[in-house]
Amino acid sequence: MKDKNKTKVHLMKELEDLRRQIIELKESEIRHKQAEEVLQTGEEKYRSLFEGSRDAIYVTSREGKFIDANQATFELFGYTRDEMIGMNVIETYVNPADRVRFQLAIEQKGYVRDYEVKFRKKNGTEMDCLLTAALRLADDGNILGYQGIIRDVTERKKIEKALSWEVEANTAVADLSHALLSPTSVEDISSLILDNAKHLTDSEFGFVGYIDPQTGYLISPTMTKDIWDKCQVKDKDIVFKKFRGLFGWVINNKKSVLTNTPANDARSSGTPKGHMPIQRFLSAPALIGKTLVGQVAIANPPHDYTERDLVLIERLAALYAIAVQRERAEETIRQMAYHDSLTGLPNRLLFNDRFTLALAQAKRNKQKLSVMILDLDKFKEVNDSLGHNIGDQLLKGVGQRLSGLLRRTDTVARMGGDEFIVLLSTIKHENDSIEIAQKIMHAFQEPFDIDDHKIRNTTSIGIAIYPRDGEDVDTLMKDADIAMYRAKEQGRNKYCCYTPLL
Repeated sequence: MKDKNKTKVHLMKELEDLRRQIIELKESEIRHKQAEEVLQTGEEKYRSLFEGSRDAIYVTSREGKFIDANQATFELFGYTRDEMIGMNVIETYVNPADRVRFQLAIEQKGYVRDYEVKFRKKNGTEMDCLLTAALRLADDGNILGYQGIIRDVTERKKIEKALSWEVEANTAVADLSHALLSPTSVEDISSLILDNAKHLTDSEFGFVGYIDPQTGYLISPTMTKDIWDKCQVKDKDIVFKKFRGLFGWVINNKKSVLTNTPANDARSSGTPKGHMPIQRFLSAPALIGKTLVGQVAIANPPHDYTERDLVLIERLAALYAIAVQRERAEETIRQMAYHDSLTGLPNRLLFNDRFTLALAQAKRNKQKLSVMILDLDKFKEVNDSLGHNIGDQLLKGVGQRLSGLLRRTDTVARMGGDEFIVLLSTIKHENDSIEIAQKIMHAFQEPFDIDDHKIRNTTSIGIAIYPRDGEDVDTLMKDADIAMYRAKEQGRNKYCCYTPLL
């Protein structure tokens, strides 16, 4: 009986253990199933995120072959899945050396973030991208491969570049506008315009020039020697008298030209022998209203010119036109302030400035100079008999004739009325001024042809010499005036050197 009880207890214990094991197996099965469900859900979420991402996500082997990638990757590079899976990533790099640098960087730190690189699409198009990637490691720490995200920033960089260019262009225009407010010469403004035009368009060559209102010629102070050397031109003139080809078309038609195929442009006259070939050309006229005052021209950038470049050059040409107009207005003011309005000769103010400067130089170098005052004889009779218009024409003729007799360093000025004054800035001997006076009187023997009138007119000349007759402007002018009146008293048509009264 006792043995039977023991056996019963033992069986009950085994049944209890078996029941507990069954329960544990069921619980383990439930947990495993739950884990599988969680893993499946995670994989589905991962795959959903992987495929739904707008950025390219890829996985490669250690050798760089694509193992997996999302649809955005295939769309970005233009390959199908079958074409891209198994392809080596090095084939997508524009510069294969970037792949080497990327591999070194990621294996040092385990990851890279926003690595700038250029990739190439299947159709050959290049794109700017940001690459963020990390190593794929085995349990033992060995590198299995790489996984990463590629973001195409080509359009963003284009926008950033365009904005940067716009800021730079606006800054250049603002700086040039400021330069127009300062006393900057048209030559310096020409150089500033050209420097900015070439820089902002990446142009290799160019020139800026203004139209001479007297001759109609184009004067280009920016036409440098190196350009002429490249054109194999011996005569390195900066004055253009004839307007041909594309640059001439702009001047003759007062319209802009943008051509990226000048060789096929009907407006082009071709490339002269020895000249550098023009691959691309852009030019705009500088206009004040409808009046042409200058031109801005550039050529040979490494890329085609665009509408943006044309707008810029036209803005610079407009600024250049203002600069030329300002220069001419200032020249007119200077002309009016320092020159006689009738003859165009220096007036008393400019003459006194030159006289003071010449006198200081003569004192410093211990040289002589001479001043002559000329008064036309019986000029009033010309006005009374032939009229003031003829009298004015005679004064102009006298000024021109006197100017033609003197050296470039000498000055002839009109002091008012029928009185002129001559400054001989340096003379070696006192008799030099007498020889000039005789030369002037001889020239007056030739009649002046004015409106079918042959007018014979003489002049009386008074001469004073530094330092013999005085050492300052006022004294020398007074002495020359005294000598001139003595010449008139002696019968006119004479010259007289100053001598002090005894």
